[in-house]
Amino acid sequence: MKPEAEVIKPPEARGLSDLKLKTRVFELYKGRYKSLSALAQAMGMSAVGVYKVKAGKRGIGHKFILGAAKAFPGYKLGDLFYVGWESKGAKPSRHARRQLERLFQEAGIQDDG
Repeated sequence: MKPEAEVIKPPEARGLSDLKLKTRVFELYKGRYKSLSALAQAMGMSAVGVYKVKAGKRGIGHKFILGAAKAFPGYKLGDLFYVGWESKGAKPSRHARRQLERLFQEAGIQDDG
């Protein structure tokens, strides 16, 4: 029995499954903390955990989100995090864009882009 071939979506056909939570924390910390270690301490996380998120070796989880809110009081979650596409360059499908717009509307989120 032959294994099924993996279906690779062309970049122009990306859907919502290609969305990824991204962060601005690593741009913002420079004006507030001396180092990533100091940021990690303010977030209540290990420095290794923060470094792994920065390097893309670990996803953004609830501990990182809560820690970022703690380390940046006064910032809205929308200032610290955003939804982006997994890889750069290609645009999402029209269907995915419409789905995302609907999700934003239902959540009461203003789409800046």
